[in-house]
Amino acid sequence: MKSYNIGDVQTLLDTVLVVGAGESVRVPYAMANHTWEIKTAGDPTVCSVKLQGSLDDVNWYDLDTSATTTGELRHVANKAAKYVRANVITLTDTVSPVATVTVRWFPAQ
Repeated sequence: MKSYNIGDVQTLLDTVLVVGAGESVRVPYAMANHTWEIKTAGDPTVCSVKLQGSLDDVNWYDLDTSATTTGELRHVANKAAKYVRANVITLTDTVSPVATVTVRWFPAQ
């Protein structure tokens, strides 16, 4: 688990090639508003990523879902979480280079 420093943009996933949840990040107190950025590379044909939150780092719930294949910036309001993580649900491509996804997160009060 990583710790979050107030005011920093946190990289939740960095050029991952496979599906699955990334490492969780613990915030100093429950944050209810979130901005997250999804970037893809390698021409994915399908890419689905979830921003997930938890109050205990065990039970996870979905804060938001992105289905972009090119990248986007998304905002989540009024969903408190003490821990956050990004979870790649699907990532497929049909050509090389291999598709990757990067997720960055910034909370707001």
